[in-house]
Amino acid sequence: MSQEREDIHSPGRQERRQSIRLSGPFPVLVRGVETGGQQFTSETVLDNISAGGLYLRTTQRLAPGMKLFAVVHLVTSPPSGTPAPRVAVRGVVLRAEMLRDGRYGVGMQFTRHRFL
Repeated sequence: MSQEREDIHSPGRQERRQSIRLSGPFPVLVRGVETGGQQFTSETVLDNISAGGLYLRTTQRLAPGMKLFAVVHLVTSPPSGTPAPRVAVRGVVLRAEMLRDGRYGVGMQFTRHRFL
């Protein structure tokens, strides 16, 4: 695991992604199993989402290959009474990196998704 996440918007860094990403923060509910075998449910925020995956930060210790389930609320402001679009996703952790603040940055690739 790398010690910190490099800023994707740093000058001189070339974008290699093929899908457009929506930048958050978007609220997300994540369920899965930590590296120690404990099941968890966590409310956090994700940094970005695309057609093929997402990147979030969590306190759970995760590793590549782990399976996750998440429900993303596609809203950037507090609820106003109008239902926000949501998407439920299943996927696999592609990378997990320890961040300076002690959390983990997690890149997840979708295996299934559906809009709620």
